[in-house]
Amino acid sequence: MLLLLLLFQGPTVQELQALLEKSETMQPAGLSEPAGYALQDPLVAALSPTWGQPFGWKAGLTNPVIQQRFGVDHPISGKMFRQRMYLLERKIPLEDLRGHVLELDLIVRIGSDQIMTAESDAELFACLDGWCGFIELPFLAYPPGEKLTGGDLAAINCGFSHGVMGHWYGLPQNALDATGFGAIQADISVGEKVLAQGSVSAMMTHPLIVVRWLRDHAIERGQPLKKGDYLSLGGMAAPMPLPGPGVFLVRYQLGDKLLDSFYLQFK
Repeated sequence: MLLLLLLFQGPTVQELQALLEKSETMQPAGLSEPAGYALQDPLVAALSPTWGQPFGWKAGLTNPVIQQRFGVDHPISGKMFRQRMYLLERKIPLEDLRGHVLELDLIVRIGSDQIMTAESDAELFACLDGWCGFIELPFLAYPPGEKLTGGDLAAINCGFSHGVMGHWYGLPQNALDATGFGAIQADISVGEKVLAQGSVSAMMTHPLIVVRWLRDHAIERGQPLKKGDYLSLGGMAAPMPLPGPGVFLVRYQLGDKLLDSFYLQFK
């Protein structure tokens, strides 16, 4: 009964689905996290016929500074949809991304069910069998300047809308161990101008801490992680406005070593 009362204070699943599919903004309801996640699960099911089945999880609010703005001390999770990922070679139409922003991110894949019992960072890292750079293109579903709660973000599936996955690399890659994995940096540029740059240290200070949080959080939600799941680990820098039409270079590095690079094309 209490859960039903919480849900009646906010939007319905049908309202959320319609707004997200049309990229239309809404007013925040100040939802609690239980109410937000109670809306998220049926929302994901409602979106799946057109967005495709979820293929993994995303973590939002992994930066402690951003967490403070939402009044929480932990991330918020959502689900990712494979059919919402743009192919690298595709020219992405900006008209499809009204109200979206761009965020430097990182994706890993779970390679072993032993992740459910892994304890140390080394054990967690050993349960990952691959990674790629990831440009998330989340939708800003709430008007700028509105006061939001973690539950508001959970209710909109943590803002997931579109993304671009870089080249895929198996792990371990060129002696990239758990320590090095926590020192990856990335940037996006056009010509000689760097538009945004960041580090995985923004992800709760180390991306493996996010992996551990997602593992424990998924268990709490009764949806444990499994081999083959993909995990988006959060922003490496503050979200930036979408650039105009053009070709943009994205690079992921470990010190002076280039780990991956690819181009984004917007039209």
